[in-house]
Amino acid sequence: MSGEENGQGSKPVELKKGLTDTIVSEILIPALSMGMREADFWASTPRQIMRFFKANELKEKRELSKMDALGWTVGSYVCSAISACISKDFKYPSKPYSVQKEEDENISEEDRKLVERLRLMQLQRKIKDKENR
Repeated sequence: MSGEENGQGSKPVELKKGLTDTIVSEILIPALSMGMREADFWASTPRQIMRFFKANELKEKRELSKMDALGWTVGSYVCSAISACISKDFKYPSKPYSVQKEEDENISEEDRKLVERLRLMQLQRKIKDKENR
């Protein structure tokens, strides 16, 4: 259809985007936003570009998982802080949870049992003290 046929004078009407425009807007721009260099994009095969997109998707999922774990950890610390303020029986952790976990993993099974017995004795004493009040 010429420009005169559509009633707009001599200006041609673009019916479809060209293939290059589609590649640029639908594939190149997203690839660039993910960190691919333009020269690498044009030198790559479609299969290589799709692997790059898939790798980026996995990276984003991993980062989201890390942020989710961080959010949960922060929430746990906030909960501990509030509990320590409200309850006399609860103490805010003296070390980060990750350090405590590493230390707990280095304790022998016998030491673990001893610690559990001591915790049980402390709990029994607290219960007995409350009953005597």
